[in-house]
Amino acid sequence: MALFHLNYENKTNLIFITAILWVINFRTSFKNIDSHMDTGCYASVKYDPLVILIKNILCLFFIGGYFYENKVSKIKYTLESLETLKINNDEDDDANKSQLLYKKTTGERSGLSFKEATTISMGLDNDKSIVINYLKNFFILLIVYLSEEMYFIFSNNHILDRIIVNMRNFWILIFLLFLSPFIIKKSSYTYRHQLFPSIIILFIALFMILYNAIGIERFHKVFGVNLIAYFGCFFLMGLELTLVKYLLSIQFMSMYLILFLKGVIGTIIFLIINLSCNKQDFFNFLDKILSFEYDDMTDEFHIIQKIGYILSLILIQYFKIFTINTFSQNHILSSLMVSDLIYLPLYIIERFVIQDFNISNKWSFIVNSSIGVINVLLMSVFNEILECNFLRLNYNLIKNINKRQQRDYIQGSKEFNMEIKDLEDQDRISDASGSLNESQDYE
Repeated sequence: MALFHLNYENKTNLIFITAILWVINFRTSFKNIDSHMDTGCYASVKYDPLVILIKNILCLFFIGGYFYENKVSKIKYTLESLETLKINNDEDDDANKSQLLYKKTTGERSGLSFKEATTISMGLDNDKSIVINYLKNFFILLIVYLSEEMYFIFSNNHILDRIIVNMRNFWILIFLLFLSPFIIKKSSYTYRHQLFPSIIILFIALFMILYNAIGIERFHKVFGVNLIAYFGCFFLMGLELTLVKYLLSIQFMSMYLILFLKGVIGTIIFLIINLSCNKQDFFNFLDKILSFEYDDMTDEFHIIQKIGYILSLILIQYFKIFTINTFSQNHILSSLMVSDLIYLPLYIIERFVIQDFNISNKWSFIVNSSIGVINVLLMSVFNEILECNFLRLNYNLIKNINKRQQRDYIQGSKEFNMEIKDLEDQDRISDASGSLNESQDYE
């Protein structure tokens, strides 16, 4: 058996598609490759409140996906209910059968809808509990939206020193490992193939944060007290990913409804912001939070670049929640790490070949880039994309757990059949003995 095995499936492409969209979104957010090398405010499309408002307004169209999904699921649920009724009423008269067939062909709604059945299954059996659940989900969505918007406005995942990248990996993983299980009760990170990569990534990230703080002269000047803002931003992103998974898996909320409601919240917030201040005022507000070396770095961007940023941001939101729904919140961190690697050669070509800049700290650049590759491999092991066939790291993979369950089921079925056969044999022996005794008694 090979030491490593790649468990690649077609749906794994979601991780790479999301990563590519993240790269496109990041690159369309600024003009010159050199202008984003500082972690404070720089000339960027993402500091334009009108652009953010338009993005949120366009997200309102996801309501169409929700209505379509709800219609399809309701029809499917109704047809399944009718099929069940048909099976259970095979002995009914022809009139009842004709009535069932009529309801099925005309699409008449009978029984509970998918939404109603889900509400009952969650134990929301009265109006008060339903209202409380709606309010709870609203506040969760508010936290999700604010956390996501903060990430896209504040974060700057540049490649040269990768200071932000290590902070991002560390704090997101801290939340996913230690706090996510309290929100999603089904979460478990006790398996070896999850525990070992997580510990290694955390130690690497912590080491690189300290290394950058000591080895890069401008670290303290660049960050200072604002370091807390970045820590909080990435910590909240871990919370956001977990809450989205909670809404999808525990509350059974449609991904299209989540996207739509985030659009509603964002539209209201940024409509107020656009009515109360202009682009320069909004930039100045952010500059007070993320002010470092430069001031007045606003710039005008071409309409094509703004469109590219808006569309890529909407697609990221869609594929991000789609990936969480298909896999887990941990796969988003994998997607972010993959985006770092995808952007690396593009960055090298644009900065060092086209613009002919020098590497300010070659050793830091090499170490951080190499660690980016290691992180992707480790998260691939964590998410069971890369299988390690040693140290029992593959024992608790989902596919191996399923195989054991299937084997136990087959073994249990065989044992059950053998027990049934033994009972039947005993019954036949008892019947034969009884018949023989009756014959002897008769004689």
